[in-house]
Amino acid sequence: MRDYQYPRNPVYVHEFPVTPQSLFKIGLFVKNKVNEYRRCSSLDDDSIPPCSPEERWERPPKFAVMKKGAKRAVRRFDRLEEAEQLVNAKGDGYYVEFRRGEAIRCRSYCLCRGFCNFHQENIANAVDAIEEKAAA
Repeated sequence: MRDYQYPRNPVYVHEFPVTPQSLFKIGLFVKNKVNEYRRCSSLDDDSIPPCSPEERWERPPKFAVMKKGAKRAVRRFDRLEEAEQLVNAKGDGYYVEFRRGEAIRCRSYCLCRGFCNFHQENIANAVDAIEEKAAA
């Protein structure tokens, strides 16, 4: 997104062993995707299920312990309770900041994001969160 010369190498060769198990696993994945496409191709847009979090390259929400005046987090946690414990241990000058989860593939790479209900809802929720933060 930032470097117009990315990737620096036009091709990267990654060698890995091809085993009967890996071929079976890949074949099963492809068959499942084709069956899913066939099943969903007759559905209207609102009925198509969203991609899985793994397919969206989704980063989960986090609770960041911040020091007042600092731009970077002291530490990030998955659970609010853990973040609050660290804030209590550190004392004054520290607070917890909630960081929304993010679907990286949707935001930056998905060709269907303009039509996807999941992505549109995600955008609307992000705008609401920004407006709430600005009002506070």
